[in-house]
Amino acid sequence: MIEGSNKIPLWYRGDDNSVSLYSSVRVCRNYKNMTFPSSKKCKDLKKCIELTDALVMSKFPGMDIESADVSSLNTQKISFLQKFRILPAKEEDLLKNSRLYYFTEPQVFLLVNYYDHLNFFCHYKGESIEKAYSGCMKVVDAFEKDMFSRDSNGNYHTSDLGFFGSGLKLYSVLTLPSLMVKGNILTVKESFGVNRISFRGFFGSVGKDPAIISSKDSFSKEPLAMTDEFTAVLRELRKTALGVTVSKQEERKIIEKNRELFQRRHLTFGDFIDIYYMLSYMALKYRCKNVISELNMILAKLILSADGYSENEAVVKDITEEIITISEKIIN
Repeated sequence: MIEGSNKIPLWYRGDDNSVSLYSSVRVCRNYKNMTFPSSKKCKDLKKCIELTDALVMSKFPGMDIESADVSSLNTQKISFLQKFRILPAKEEDLLKNSRLYYFTEPQVFLLVNYYDHLNFFCHYKGESIEKAYSGCMKVVDAFEKDMFSRDSNGNYHTSDLGFFGSGLKLYSVLTLPSLMVKGNILTVKESFGVNRISFRGFFGSVGKDPAIISSKDSFSKEPLAMTDEFTAVLRELRKTALGVTVSKQEERKIIEKNRELFQRRHLTFGDFIDIYYMLSYMALKYRCKNVISELNMILAKLILSADGYSENEAVVKDITEEIITISEKIIN
């Protein structure tokens, strides 16, 4: 995953796309008596990596673990890891002193020396936030709490106050094709604020792109309670999506729009996103779940090939035949 071939990650192939493409858990920890890596005064970067290396070797004997200094990775690999949100794409200067670990089972990443000393995260397909949380905590809990910096109430110190307390954040990349084809995605946005959940576009524009929701409060609730509440929100979104009805007339318009887009020589990224939602919806309705992963693989290829995600830019080439094949599997 880190230094091997650039294979599309398993979590990107999705589940049934009815709610989420994938969900993620991120946990931040910092060692006692060490300055945050993001601080200009930090002189503990080497010490942090040496300590983490020793702990990983002692805590996970026999486990298949990959690791690499980010500075040793070539530009193509770094770009790949950034596009699939394994490495952050901002503050790249901080990555020069970072090391990335991958625990192949339970599929957990650990980035050392970014904003915090230890940044654990796990991605899992669909809305399976509980599986992502369970996998991530298998690695986090192997480290002893007493080695981490906390206040007198047991709250973990973090460089970003948004993580202060439990050090936990939860995320899910929403697809919700039934809401998207009806143009109703923004109708659910208001409910997120009530549940202290943020809502933003995956590529930039809310209402067109898949949206990312993320937990805001890492302080007032215990991690399991946070996870339960986030899971409840995803369940409500599933109920909402299942309750959306598309008339026969609307369905015919969906099919006609697909056919019109297929006749274009080149599709814009925005065109493809329209097709992605239309075909995801049709695949769900006609129970063609096997084509969902094919759609998601095309999305992943486009993310890898594009430098940006301008809605009107003709970045999508040579995929029309793939899309037509998928469409025929559903409609026929």
